[in-house]
This record gives sequence, C-alpha cells and structure tokens, in this order.
Amino acid sequence: MIAARNLNPNLKALVNGLMVGNVYYVGTNGDNMASGAEYKRRLKNLQYATSKLVSANNDYVLCFGSETGAAAVEISAANAHIIGCSMGIGDTMGRGYAYTCPATVDTLQPTIAADYLEIANIRFICHATDHILIDDAGCDDAYFHHNTVSGSTTASDAIRLDIEGARWTINDNIFQLCKLAIDLAGASCVVNNNRIYDLDTAAKGLVIGASAHYCIVRGNTFNLVGTTGDIAVTIAASADHTELAYNNFSALTSDAISDSGTATQMWHNFNTAVTGTSTSSIPLVIVT
Repeated sequence: MIAARNLNPNLKALVNGLMVGNVYYVGTNGDNMASGAEYKRRLKNLQYATSKLVSANNDYVLCFGSETGAAAVEISAANAHIIGCSMGIGDTMGRGYAYTCPATVDTLQPTIAADYLEIANIRFICHATDHILIDDAGCDDAYFHHNTVSGSTTASDAIRLDIEGARWTINDNIFQLCKLAIDLAGASCVVNNNRIYDLDTAAKGLVIGASAHYCIVRGNTFNLVGTTGDIAVTIAASADHTELAYNNFSALTSDAISDSGTATQMWHNFNTAVTGTSTSSIPLVIVT
C-alpha cells in the first residue's frame, strides 16, 4: 500500500479531494481529553475541534446538541467542513447545532489559509453586545449555507458576516434581528435564497462594499420593518457589475436599494419600493 504522504503533491491533492479526511465529533457533555473520533468519544468544544484540523485534508467536524462559546474559534485549515447535526440516539432530538456566541469577540475567524471552508446547519445565537459572527481574514471559495443567525433587538449593530475573501457562496440561510446581516468586500460572491429580516430602525440587510466586484444577489427576501433608515441592499461606490434579480423587498423598508455602484444590473425584483440610483444601471423591471 502506498501511503498518502508519499504521493506527488498534485496527486495527493486530487486524492484528498475525492476522500473524507479526519472526522471529529463535538457535542453536549463531550470531553476535550477524548479522541473525538466517534460520537461516544466526542469533544466538548468546537474551538478545540478546529485546532485539530489538517489543511487540505477534507476534514469534517460534526456537531451535535449545543454549546456556549467562550472565545473566538479560529479556522486555519483549508478544505474544512463544520456541519451541525441532530442529536445522537438516546439524546433529545433536534435539527442542527445550537451555538451561543461569545460576547464582544468575533465568533468564527477563518484565516487567509482556510480556503474552501464549509459551514452548514448551525443555529447561531448571537449576543446583544457588539461582535461579529464571522470575521473572514481573506479565505476564498467558502460556503455558508442552511444556517440560522439570531441577533437581538437591543444592540445588534455588528452581528454579521464580515466577508473579505472572494467567491463566498451564502445560500439558504435565515438572518433574524441582525442590524447588519452580510457585509461583503470580496469579489464574485453569491448571495442566494436567504431570508433577512429585522425589527430595529436603521437596519441594513446586505452591503456590497467598494471591493466587491461581480457579485450575484438572487432570490433573497429582505423584510426590514424598522422603517426609519432601513436599507435592504447598499451598493458602495467602486463596486461594479452587481447583479440583483428575483429578490423580494418588503414595502415597509425605507429604501430597498441604495446603489452608488457601476454597471449594476437589476431585473425581476418584487416590490414597488425598489429603486436603483446608479446611472450605469440597466433599466429596472418591477413586478408587483
């Protein structure tokens, strides 16, 4: 048998792409002194599990039950997968993994080396105090999908995905009570089929930053009902070629789209409140 460590690096990368690497289990009543290699020997903390990940090895962390985070979780391994699962047999059944975020600090910190990161099926319970759910230092090609992010009506200004990396795909998530849900600075990101709603004033659903080029925003529901100062989608100056299509905007939002970008493309968005202000925008088609 040929050991993987003896393979040519390119061949090893191909093989790893077709295989599941190490699998670590995290869950309620776990023990960080355990191996984490199976559910009955599960680890206690997500933070501890991510420190064991091997870069480019397609490692998985399978999370069961719930956890209250005490510090930021750093993720530095490429091709890592963090997946929320239902409880094990004999425990209370429940979909996903309930993670109560630590106060004041960033919850998840993918480093620039954490490309091809996947985060799925986790219920993030965010503190009312100032923090960021994901502060991405520039990892690329990440996938954040089928998660629920719950903020607070009191002080949720900084609860958001703060994405600097390119080619992030943010799909099929629910963001509730987040003063700012998604803040993009990376190029070629896709924001698709998310539900974003808030009850506070001056809320922002999605911000397309100045460096966020060629982003696609499709099939999302923006229901910001604080009315005063709400902006569902903000496109900054210097952002270019943003595509907005098939999104649903609440009529209670103060401004559905604030567009200062270049070559913004908008069509088949739903709601008479939709406006596009970029002089380079393609003419808007509104379906009521």
